[in-house]
Amino acid sequence: MFADVQKWVKSCERCNFSKRVMPSVVTPMGHLLATRPLEVVAMDFTTLEKSSDGKEDVLVITDVFTKFTVAVATKDQKATTVARILVTEWFQKYGIPARLHSDQGRNFEGEVIKALCDMYQVRKSRTTPYHPQGNAQCERFNRTMHDLLRTLGTKQKKKWTGYLPELVYTYNVTPHSSTGFSPYELLFGQKPWLPVDFLLGREEQADSSVEWVTHHREKLAEIHRLTRQNLGTAATHRKRRHDAKVRGTRPTKGDIVLIRDHPPGRNKIQDAWKTEKYRVVEQIQEDGSPLLLESMETGARKRLHISQVKRMIEDKEELPQRCPEEVRQIPQKDASPREVERVEKIAHREKSQGVTGWENVDAEEGDSRDDSTRTGEESHSEVLARKEANRYNSGSKTGRPKRVTAGRHSNVHRLPRSAKICSVMKALCGLLEVLC
Repeated sequence: MFADVQKWVKSCERCNFSKRVMPSVVTPMGHLLATRPLEVVAMDFTTLEKSSDGKEDVLVITDVFTKFTVAVATKDQKATTVARILVTEWFQKYGIPARLHSDQGRNFEGEVIKALCDMYQVRKSRTTPYHPQGNAQCERFNRTMHDLLRTLGTKQKKKWTGYLPELVYTYNVTPHSSTGFSPYELLFGQKPWLPVDFLLGREEQADSSVEWVTHHREKLAEIHRLTRQNLGTAATHRKRRHDAKVRGTRPTKGDIVLIRDHPPGRNKIQDAWKTEKYRVVEQIQEDGSPLLLESMETGARKRLHISQVKRMIEDKEELPQRCPEEVRQIPQKDASPREVERVEKIAHREKSQGVTGWENVDAEEGDSRDDSTRTGEESHSEVLARKEANRYNSGSKTGRPKRVTAGRHSNVHRLPRSAKICSVMKALCGLLEVLC
């Protein structure tokens, strides 16, 4: 019985559209890794409080291998602004990357950025919708930047754009926990000059130009090798720690799924999933996290992360409307003799008359929920009086009182004791007047 009810609820169409997946699905961790500088450059926008110069957006551009980052404050998030900053602040200063990675914002996926990538022969990749974990390096820098800017004073926070270059420089010259080297050293092949070096001095090697180039090349190759090794170790450690929390079932090829709905504004009681159904066409990666879906109505295809889909349960089977006859006719071991007699009586009647349904069981038990219909024009008090008379005449051995007023409260309206005495005295006075 419990399994049937549970299956019926899971296959309910309204429940499928409205209820969220609890607990939420946690998929195995993937990695966005690079093996050399400028192989993959990621970018993202973050919005802060508006500064005194009217800027509130920050375009973050970071190299995935070296972790070297550039952050530029802007007044808008237009595609033309993104293209201008990419060319002037990255391409012309640090080189052209092999691949640009971002989310699916219109300012990153429009015709302007597409034309820019075609001009510089740059491949473009993107995350799946509503899954910022696909651009984790930019998101992690955003959190660091927010934490550092939060430490500014109240008046200084209004001019946070003036402190942004110092913050980014401090980040780039600080050794990264994943690589073991500073982003500056990995990109340029030498340690940066810090203010403390100007105070204390730093020993310089008096090598010739040829020796310096040879030493620089060997050193750069060595730190890149160590960086790749450290990045792999850190990624393995993160994946092991994250995958220990993996939970939830993953749709497979051919399953019918629903897509999570993200309505704008207030959505406390809105459906959690869209009513349009999709079929899983392909699992893009081995872990099955990104899925290629095809609409069952229009045939349109889209890629989504597994956390944004939910498998649709449609195998609803017709459940029995009443308990099977053979089950109802088997008395329980601890049933009373009266219950055994009642069940046998019902079974005999159903076999002889072919009557089914639970309404007959209610009739056998003397259901009196609709006495007004069964007794025609009889009032409720007349029905009670007739039942009491029948019980008295039948000599029932139930041990219940035989009086008609049994179970009735002597003070129905719960009047105060003084009011009750007054009402009794008033009734007696009226009776005396009638007798006189």
